[in-house]
Amino acid sequence: MRVCILSDEDISSFNPGPYIKDFDWKMITMTAPVMDKIRALAESREFDVFLNVCEGYEFEDEEDQQIGYHAIEIVQALEALELPLPVLTQFALIRPVKRCKPLQMQIISAL
Repeated sequence: MRVCILSDEDISSFNPGPYIKDFDWKMITMTAPVMDKIRALAESREFDVFLNVCEGYEFEDEEDQQIGYHAIEIVQALEALELPLPVLTQFALIRPVKRCKPLQMQIISAL
């Protein structure tokens, strides 16, 4: 399973590798416009599931105004594009069995 990790951070600031070592993954540092970027990722068909660890921006300076986004925009874009979203618990990574069916879950790996 190929996992797309969506983050505000770059990999030098936050490396999720130790937490997702059993999966084939790539981290994408998100910036605005969120919908356009997530749509492009979805259309690439490179990923099976999208893991959102974004916190959004606080809009403290001019750069934040240009590249920033609110954390909810990530969730809204993923849901609008009907992309598969995993659920993390302290015990396991759970993923949708079918796209767009969040109630049909399967435990795939203990963390």
